[in-house]
Amino acid sequence: MINNDYLKDIIEDEQERQAIYKKGEEREEKWEKQYANVLEKCKLNRQESNRKALGYIAVGLAAAVAGTCVIGITINALNKDKKDDEVKTMMSETDEDITLTQNYEVVFLDNLTTISNRTGISVEDIQRDNNIANANKIYVGQRLELNYSVSPEDLKYYTESISVEGKYISQIAGEYNTTIKTLCDLNKESIINNGDGTYTIISDTILVPNFITPAELREAKGKGK
Repeated sequence: MINNDYLKDIIEDEQERQAIYKKGEEREEKWEKQYANVLEKCKLNRQESNRKALGYIAVGLAAAVAGTCVIGITINALNKDKKDDEVKTMMSETDEDITLTQNYEVVFLDNLTTISNRTGISVEDIQRDNNIANANKIYVGQRLELNYSVSPEDLKYYTESISVEGKYISQIAGEYNTTIKTLCDLNKESIINNGDGTYTIISDTILVPNFITPAELREAKGKGK
């Protein structure tokens, strides 16, 4: 006579095995969909880059035929145009100020007033964003989150385009003293949030924040006139 408990254990083991197998299939299907989405976005990105490159070549050839010297389109010029396009796209998406976060480490002789004067961020905002009760009590090595509120028309002065060169988004954030959220906000079409704590960069270049001082901003605007 077959032991009922033995049969029950066999059935439960089989059910558990089937559940694990099904979960694995679902996970594999999820990753296949995400991979397909990444490939599709890469394809669209390459098509857009090729379209722009062909446009530049056509303009250069037309200028050469007309007898004008416009042959010398450089990579820097292409990157500048790409950056301008990305910034213009962000400006068209919203009229609200954009927040760029800087991870700042307090150094000797720093206080909230000097940091405020250097960044243009009010002492009150720095206190609030970093839960500082006493404005006179900060210490060397303390990490502060400085949130720059940048208008869409000024965004081009606060950003620069860099080559990704196979770097991870966390590595780039560390190198430019910023947050992953800031990089994602600046590159909505170039960085994919995979939803599991990882990110995929599908462009050769991305925008990174350039935390300039109010004086540097005024100077840059003056040169742009």
